[in-house]
Amino acid sequence: MSEKPDALSRRSDHGDSPMEPQVMIPPEKFVGFMADVKTSFLDEVREAQREDEAIKALWDSVSNKEKLPPSVRKEFRRYDIKEGVLEYDVKIYIPDDRDLRIEILQRFHDSPVAGHQGHARTLELISREYYWPGLKAQVNRYVDTCEVCQRSKGYKQAVPHKALPIPERPWEDIAYDFIVKLPESKGYDSILTVIDRFSRQAHFIPCHESTNAEQLAEIFIKEVWKLHGTPRTTVSDRGPTFNSQFLRALYKGLKIEPRFSTAFHPETDGISERTNQWVEGFLRTFCNYQQDDWTKWLPIAEFCHNNHVNSATGQTAFETVYGRTPRWDLLKEGSGDDNIPAAQSMKEKMKKIWDEAKALMEFHEALDKQGREFKVGDKVWLLLTNLSTRRPSKKLDNRKGGPFTITEKISSHAYRLDLPKTIRVHNVFHVNLLSPVTEDKDFQRRQIKPPPIITEEGRRNMKLTTW
Repeated sequence: MSEKPDALSRRSDHGDSPMEPQVMIPPEKFVGFMADVKTSFLDEVREAQREDEAIKALWDSVSNKEKLPPSVRKEFRRYDIKEGVLEYDVKIYIPDDRDLRIEILQRFHDSPVAGHQGHARTLELISREYYWPGLKAQVNRYVDTCEVCQRSKGYKQAVPHKALPIPERPWEDIAYDFIVKLPESKGYDSILTVIDRFSRQAHFIPCHESTNAEQLAEIFIKEVWKLHGTPRTTVSDRGPTFNSQFLRALYKGLKIEPRFSTAFHPETDGISERTNQWVEGFLRTFCNYQQDDWTKWLPIAEFCHNNHVNSATGQTAFETVYGRTPRWDLLKEGSGDDNIPAAQSMKEKMKKIWDEAKALMEFHEALDKQGREFKVGDKVWLLLTNLSTRRPSKKLDNRKGGPFTITEKISSHAYRLDLPKTIRVHNVFHVNLLSPVTEDKDFQRRQIKPPPIITEEGRRNMKLTTW
């Protein structure tokens, strides 16, 4: 049995001094790596399709559909066979193979490029390439039972936003905001978010909370202006940075019309606030415990944000701006639709989309939030809003802790939880701080367990309220 050598038994020639670079794997071994990955997965699909009894019958009908009567042939018009693989609507048909389906779910939900997104975005991402019966229901169950998502994402509450004029073309009307007071990462402690209100394309740029107006203008020119030109109008919070006389003069010189948000209400902008919450959620999911590596995740977060279908526009930001979706997966052929739509056609399409989005937003804002009710023995997540832990930044900490078991129902609005000794707070909580745990009974995947929650000693974290 091999044991790891300690400092005394380690060989003397294995010191800490730098060693000469050694070629462990010749470069020629990497030739065809992408093809091997793709071929390996398709081989698994072919093999699984051959062993699936339902697909065998389907395969025979599709192979001979030209010989079938017209009334029967139309039932198979959406099926085809390419490279020995059955397809449905030009998507690979995944048979009833548990391992294959879970591999796809993990790749299109758990990976950093996929970004641990919700039901609709995960389904859309998978549906670009694959299909199987019951896909939507399985995606919903997979996302619902993901502990990383349940732990890191908070509640969504409908908040009315002030409607701004609908933009007419990409990067003509933009929104700015800062995410500040982050743990230092490669010398940065803040993020500048810049969003195109037309396409929802965004750029996430590391910066400093102390950034002044002149520095902000330099960042804008270096990271945004070089790609998209000068915007016609901007939406930003009325903070010291955006309100500075220098930046106002810069806007005037560039013929940019500032349209500042209403004072003391940062959500009047809406787009910036929601985008900031999304960025924080992404970093919360993937950054390390010390929270000092978030800068390395920003480029992936930006790609992930722009690659997902926006619920308001019905398409990705890449599609809206460039007319195509870039490749991000080794197994994907091509790089999306390369046909860039005509400007007038796109303008009319986007106007209809924005009108529908506005009506949908008003509908959701009119819905009343339903109350929650639990029973003794239920497992719940605890919203950590009022808890102070030892992690450097609350912005990048998990939104919820747990799961914890309910031990007593105090009233219709308060419950007692079984908390570990590391959480030194009163263990009775209002129902609004609790949410049900959705357990993984279907996929039985290995969930990533976070370190225990340790509250700051000697600090009063929660106020006891009598219900």
